[in-house]
Amino acid sequence: AKLPIRSRDRVEVIPNFVDVDAITTCDRSTGYRAELGLGDGPVVMYAGNVGFSQSLGLIVEAARALPQAMFVINGSGSARSDLEAMAVGLPVSSTRVEGIEYLLGETTNEQSVLPNHWDSWVNLTIELAKDSQSLARLGLANRQRAEKLFQLDAQGGLADEHRAEQLGGDRADAALGVGGGRH
Repeated sequence: AKLPIRSRDRVEVIPNFVDVDAITTCDRSTGYRAELGLGDGPVVMYAGNVGFSQSLGLIVEAARALPQAMFVINGSGSARSDLEAMAVGLPVSSTRVEGIEYLLGETTNEQSVLPNHWDSWVNLTIELAKDSQSLARLGLANRQRAEKLFQLDAQGGLADEHRAEQLGGDRADAALGVGGGRH
């Protein structure tokens, strides 16, 4: 733990636990699997916060490496509603929380206010709602940004570029997991 040595004797750590009597194995042919059309193959599930600090790019990378598996992202979080709004071409009215500048890009100042400035946020929301030209322009910009940066193929491409930088190869090599440098 990241505690000063002088404080460690006053802290007791209670580890995570699981009720092994309540959680048991079951048949893989569940209603959930049928409802989502997951088939009989392997399923990888991410169950957690879909937020700005979580590395969902790792899930995308794993999905590219395991084409025989179905991947399910099961959760909600701070980034989900903004990403969904952008994907359907709507503007976003937000506070400048961590990650919002990456999400909104050049239009951050038009779609967000400083944290804890609630009057400013209300005014921004009202002004956006009244201005059909800004709604259309920002909605289009958000849709284009979502298509470019946040759809599955784009996330995989960004992962390839990052891996290529790390491995010292090109993007095609990175997609295959080859190239110079450390793995």
